[in-house]
Amino acid sequence: MACALRDLGLRVRVASIQSAPAPPPALANLSLEWPQAGPREMAECENAWRGPGGMLRRRLARREGVEIAQIGGLLNLVERWRTRRLVGLGLHTPLLLDTVHQVSGIPSVWYAGDEPASYHLSCLRHEAPKAWSRRLTTAGYYLLKNRMFARRMTAAVGVSETEAKRLQRVCGVAHTLAVHNGVDLEYFRMSDRPALGRSLTFWGRMDFEPNIDAVRWFAKHVWQQLVRKAPGARWIIAGKHPATSVTALQQIQGIEVTGAVPNLRPLARDAAAIVLPMRIGGGV
Repeated sequence: MACALRDLGLRVRVASIQSAPAPPPALANLSLEWPQAGPREMAECENAWRGPGGMLRRRLARREGVEIAQIGGLLNLVERWRTRRLVGLGLHTPLLLDTVHQVSGIPSVWYAGDEPASYHLSCLRHEAPKAWSRRLTTAGYYLLKNRMFARRMTAAVGVSETEAKRLQRVCGVAHTLAVHNGVDLEYFRMSDRPALGRSLTFWGRMDFEPNIDAVRWFAKHVWQQLVRKAPGARWIIAGKHPATSVTALQQIQGIEVTGAVPNLRPLARDAAAIVLPMRIGGGV
């Protein structure tokens, strides 16, 4: 996103509340350190948190791992760079940008992707009733947090029209829009060479709950029946940070869990079929 905005001729800089070991090469010249808050920024943030709801703000911020000094650091960064627009990514974004927006008046956009409360509610239909209490509590938490902080965002961006509508209806954001995930059709161009017979592939970040649920469900309810009919069948699950429950699937005949791979194109090209057994989540 940052590189695309830069290529449109905008002055773009990127800062992260958590320092990465090294920025990706494409962002090497765009990255900024998250600065310390000075006394003035701290005082302005403290003042914004006074009044009704101030104590609740602090409790929610603490739960999200956000300190008021970090928000003051963002205010410092905004003023130093004379920022005209803020775009934030991540579930903690409304909490960060709301205060800065209050103090500075700078329009703020939340790139949310999916609306989190709706995501947790989508899990209910696939879980045992004993898990519902935890899901409902988590959904209620995100509903409270986002109604409190996100409703003052200038805009929020969803990954689909459905998610954009949810961000407006559930979070109370006045203006929402959808920016679909794009695919570079030249880079991922199909090959004319034949696929490997009896081969399937799934890929995604494998510590992400919807992906974990997808492969575990497929392994239990579909894959073992396929292997009985086609003993030589092979299923590759690719993606970084595989959860223990995903790695354990390699004990089943024909399943291989690769972890992160440098290039997904060969796996996609060589598979006879791609399986996407998504049951929960949004934006699919």
